[in-house]
Amino acid sequence: AGRRARGAGGWGAGAGVGGQADAGWGNEGGERGNSEWGVTKTRAGRRTGPRPSEVVSALDRNVAEFVDDKPTALVFGGVDGGVLRAGSWRTRFWRPAIRAASLEGVRIHDLRHTAVSLWIAAGASPKQIATWAGHTSVSVVLDRYGHLYEGNEGDVLARLDSFLTVPADDGPPRWIPRAFRGFVA
Repeated sequence: AGRRARGAGGWGAGAGVGGQADAGWGNEGGERGNSEWGVTKTRAGRRTGPRPSEVVSALDRNVAEFVDDKPTALVFGGVDGGVLRAGSWRTRFWRPAIRAASLEGVRIHDLRHTAVSLWIAAGASPKQIATWAGHTSVSVVLDRYGHLYEGNEGDVLARLDSFLTVPADDGPPRWIPRAFRGFVA
């Protein structure tokens, strides 16, 4: 069923426009128009990311109201339940929505950058973000979004200071290697 696209951890972030969470497009023989559904080529194509509970509730309502119970049903389908093509979706839904919101120039891919920026603002680690976004390494996240981590030096220094504060009656903290305990006042 269309509900099948939901995993145990919630809605998969891998479901693209008109897609099923665990499916991708194959192009048999390299011919245009000869595409079919199949499993994505790599595990990186099948990933989940965090979704606020309001988004999950909205998707649940959408599935309950609009998605057929057939195993091949799409979470977001086109006319008569068929495949929703990206170009058609942009023309019929995306462009009118961004015009109505006075956001001309915002691209669909900008939503991905927004998600990563919000994850950073919420305190997600670069490693977790790399996993959620499907980046090959943490360095990709830091190269692209590193500027969003600036500005918390004061917090980091305060935490470092608290690590070096020795309780008066307990002696040095246990995490300090024995070789350095004499240097910590």
